[in-house]
Amino acid sequence: MGPQALNGKFGLHEALDSLNLRFVASAPLGPSYDVAVDRSRNLAFLTVAGGVALYDISSPSSPSLLGVVIKTSGFLTDLEYDPDRQLLITVDFFGDVDLWNVSSAMTPVRLSHIDVGAPTPSAVLSGDLLLVSATNLGVRIYDVSDPSSPNLLSGLPALPYALNVGVSGNLVFIAADSGGVFIYDITDPSSPNFLSSFSNGWKALFPLPAGPYLFVAADSDGVVVLDVSSPSSPSEVGRYDTPGRAGRLSLSGSLLYVADGPGGLQVLDVSDPTSPHLLAGIPSYDGVYVMNAHPIDSLLFVAHSYHGMEIYSLSGVGMHEVSTYGYSAQIKDDVINGNYLYVLLSDGSLSVLDVSTPASPSEITRISDSLRGELLALDTVRDRLYAIARYNRSDSTVLLYIYDVSSPSSPYLTDSLLLPSDVYLSCLRVVSDTLFMCARFLSVFDVSVPSSPSPITELPLDYPQRVLKDGNLLFVLTSNRLYIYDFTSPSSPYLLDSLYVAFRVSGIEKWGNYVYTVYPKSVGDRDSVLVEVVDVSDPTSATVSGSVFLGFQDHTTLDYVATLKVVGGSLYTIYRQHLCALDLTSPSSPSLKECDFLPSSVMTSASVDGAYAYLPTDTLLRVWEVSSPVSPVFLSRSQERSYSASQFAGLYSGRLYTSDYGGSINVFDVSSLSDPLLVSRVWLSDSVAESGGANAFGVVGSRIVALYPALTLFSLSDPDTPTLVGRVDTSLIVDSSRQRVVAYSMAPVGNYVLVPFRDYLLTYDLSTLSLVSVVEADTPVRQVAISVVGDTAYVVALSYSGSYLLLYDVSDPLSPVELSRNPIGGSLNYYGALASNGEAVFMYTQKSGRVYFTSLSPGGSILDTLFLGRVPDVHGKSAHLSGNLLYAADMWGVRVYDVSDPANVSLVAYRETPALAYDVVPVGNYLLVSLYPAGLHVLQLSNVVEREERSGPERFNVDVANGRLFVNLKERSDVRIYDASGRLLYRGTLPEGRHGIKLRTGVFFLTVKGHGERKVVKVVVR
Repeated sequence: MGPQALNGKFGLHEALDSLNLRFVASAPLGPSYDVAVDRSRNLAFLTVAGGVALYDISSPSSPSLLGVVIKTSGFLTDLEYDPDRQLLITVDFFGDVDLWNVSSAMTPVRLSHIDVGAPTPSAVLSGDLLLVSATNLGVRIYDVSDPSSPNLLSGLPALPYALNVGVSGNLVFIAADSGGVFIYDITDPSSPNFLSSFSNGWKALFPLPAGPYLFVAADSDGVVVLDVSSPSSPSEVGRYDTPGRAGRLSLSGSLLYVADGPGGLQVLDVSDPTSPHLLAGIPSYDGVYVMNAHPIDSLLFVAHSYHGMEIYSLSGVGMHEVSTYGYSAQIKDDVINGNYLYVLLSDGSLSVLDVSTPASPSEITRISDSLRGELLALDTVRDRLYAIARYNRSDSTVLLYIYDVSSPSSPYLTDSLLLPSDVYLSCLRVVSDTLFMCARFLSVFDVSVPSSPSPITELPLDYPQRVLKDGNLLFVLTSNRLYIYDFTSPSSPYLLDSLYVAFRVSGIEKWGNYVYTVYPKSVGDRDSVLVEVVDVSDPTSATVSGSVFLGFQDHTTLDYVATLKVVGGSLYTIYRQHLCALDLTSPSSPSLKECDFLPSSVMTSASVDGAYAYLPTDTLLRVWEVSSPVSPVFLSRSQERSYSASQFAGLYSGRLYTSDYGGSINVFDVSSLSDPLLVSRVWLSDSVAESGGANAFGVVGSRIVALYPALTLFSLSDPDTPTLVGRVDTSLIVDSSRQRVVAYSMAPVGNYVLVPFRDYLLTYDLSTLSLVSVVEADTPVRQVAISVVGDTAYVVALSYSGSYLLLYDVSDPLSPVELSRNPIGGSLNYYGALASNGEAVFMYTQKSGRVYFTSLSPGGSILDTLFLGRVPDVHGKSAHLSGNLLYAADMWGVRVYDVSDPANVSLVAYRETPALAYDVVPVGNYLLVSLYPAGLHVLQLSNVVEREERSGPERFNVDVANGRLFVNLKERSDVRIYDASGRLLYRGTLPEGRHGIKLRTGVFFLTVKGHGERKVVKVVVR
């Protein structure tokens, strides 16, 4: 969740609302947005959600975490650092800027605090001036010559929002979102002078001045270059469209580093600022966005959203783009032969490029008049070029063109032959005097006499994709199987072995005794891209020996072709927007050396020859140097796997356990609530490609139970290090159809766990880790949530006709019995969280886009409702009862309800959170709140007593008339009014007497404090 997402959800208000809940402490865990480096002391300060982590980087290849040295209540999005003064400035998106003395880095001292009064994405330190981007308030300029006493000098308007600011001399450049760029002269910082603004349809997110030019990160429009040599009349002079969303920029010499969000890190050559071009790119993995990058000396420090800090060496030149060549038609295929690249185009022509100088390829000829049909594929061997064209769909024939290319500048057609085939053709491969054509089957031709190819054999394989011949062995790849043939006698090859490799597999290459393929594996809404390794040392018994994870790509309906090529002990893989180099020093377990992210997808076969790769991307051919990987050279990462901070939580032995989207269990030491600490992380799965969060999670006795979606059990015999006990296969047989359980709720009953799933209530035995009972509901419904009180289970079920409350007798967990099924009253639909005390059931509901906190009778009738807001601003995630208080986390905040009278529910405490509140665990008068993505917050509940304990003389009374709330005070008191969602509507100190306050209709909570005592009453204005 980035600054824009935060801004979009929380709006442009001054601070986080709060009622009777006070922030105590945090244990930050979550995204990193910026990193500040002190090279003289070999220290790096890294933002981690609401904190700053300190790293020792004296060994850049293995940085060590020294500790989280700063903890805040908000969400840090920017750092500024002055190494001379050892002054660190932290910027909290919610409007808090703090100045820290970090001369003793392990124990920073806060010198001062600035309450900006608006969301604050970033700040820039320029000498003694601190310029703070304050969104709707523009840019604030502070004098920080005395860091302990900042002084506001002036403000610079920028509409609609000031997102980031850049300074060059006396000029200030403000990136103002859709408003473009604003330019001011601050020769006198207390009286700035507006010079100009410039916009050309793009969003300005970040400005980086460089002499007479201004580089602007323009979101989905990439990088825009402005000439600002005349600041009063800037002009656009260049642009480069990055593959992702350009957000932050850094410059080192003529290299521009672009934090491109989902596009990873893009490195542009801006030696000619009017014509930036790509040199290299670091892909974005696991949905992990590159948020910022700082080149310092020979190192590059990168802040990732969920990988923390990455460090790269900038010592080499490595894989990078050297040139491009554009066509007016789409590139269908290409093949390299010596210094010449033959390119097949969708307009039916064949282009010949001289690539003897890869930095400046030139077309030497183009053939079109001799070609007929739809050209499909190319291959070349020695001085012959073979091209296949679909000639006639109706009779399934193809044309084989054979060219003499002994003189590449004047190729001539030696023959064209009609061959029987299928309209589907996926590959053409020529090895020595043998031509392989992948169509409905695999057709093999003898081309020893080029003018008269003769058929040799046909292998009846379903739609072969790729062919590889190595000596007397032939490897054929279909969409999911690898076939190995003995090809000693081409006219009668025989099958040695076949094995399932993967679904949608593509590309094949061999090195030593190993064959490599590339395939995507679906993980949620993404594909993980992997290289699979097949041991063929015994071709009669091939085995899959491992895989290498390359990264994630979004799902697509398009078909992509992979290219693999071994050059000089490196395996180059090209798939979609990945160009990766793997080290084959150990062929059985290749190691990933580098992956670059291409601006657009490679849709057909690419060519790799020697030092260069030729990548066809639609109508543009990209030429990359690949011979000297790797640069930037990856050195280290502060988090080996991405994480998305905390979700559901449970407490045991002074430890709080939370799950996260990254697939881990996070263990916090909460024995000291004023200083909670993250002590360890344990993975739910060993597979990076299968990482993901638990759907349900909780502590049951001395064990952790997680639905992942497998029911996974951990022992807490060592509370600091949960130990995996085992997993239950999450498939079951119901009505003879095998279904995969993806459940989102569970409830413990003794040594059993009840899991609602579709039409069924499942019972798992934790002692044997087995499914022991499946109870089908009387009529089809989708059961989604469960709460157990005594021998009764309350289950919410959804159907097309509405939401239902089902009651089960679970006195015998092995044989639950459905007692009743009741529609939830008022046409309300379940909208998250569920708890019950046996007398009533509490949940979040929604109707017509409006969200309510609702109490129901066990029969489903409505006892009370509180309107909280609209979808999706409020969404119940969890609810826990303790006595007469119900603690709820509803994504955007934490609420505490007094439910002693279910027909008259009162909101008694509320706090809006800087990230998504997923779960809340009460501990005495404290609340442990699990936040995504921000880790753990500790809140203290104050001034709240349950209704029946309220006593003492009445110091005020309330009545409502004519749409006005009247408060009769017996003494001077502090009065506050909140709506049912917890938003503060009115605050004032009123004298004794009767006071009228106009309110709209609805439910409100009035707090009156006098003589140190605070009381809360619920008021309904009709």
